[in-house]
Amino acid sequence: MGALFDAIRGSIAPHIDQPKVYYKLKRLKSKFDHAVPSAVVSRHEQRLRDLCKKVWGANFGLPAEKDAAPEEDEEDEEEERGRGNVPDAAAMLPVATEVLDAYWKTDGPALSGVSLEKGLSKLATEDARWIEAKWRRQLDAEVHSQIKRHDLAKEVYGLLLDAIKGLGP
Repeated sequence: MGALFDAIRGSIAPHIDQPKVYYKLKRLKSKFDHAVPSAVVSRHEQRLRDLCKKVWGANFGLPAEKDAAPEEDEEDEEEERGRGNVPDAAAMLPVATEVLDAYWKTDGPALSGVSLEKGLSKLATEDARWIEAKWRRQLDAEVHSQIKRHDLAKEVYGLLLDAIKGLGP
């Protein structure tokens, strides 16, 4: 990896270091290794796919049949432990999805490499309900706090107006 980074160092921005390049390559490999090639792709995406095939091999991007069975076993084990999938996380967890969406767009992929919806869909139903209720309580508390703040500001402005009127012409 060091030789590759040294070779491309002059053509990338100075703030990009070797771990960032490694992480980007790792994400690209994972994306194109697990993504099903679609019929409609941009020129840029097609060029990336062609480069990935050159770098990682001709079978790149095609899911292996032998890898499908262990994933099903893992899902069965999760369901046995009470951690079934939430069918539609965005519909079942609208508040959590909305609150976490902006954060996840900036920091989520770096933390886990998984989309927010996919991550939320892995929650057990009870956990999902608990998280949704907790976020609702938090947002309600914030709204009540803002209402109190607004009422206090209204009182202060009223007192200031009375003081200004009391000063006279």
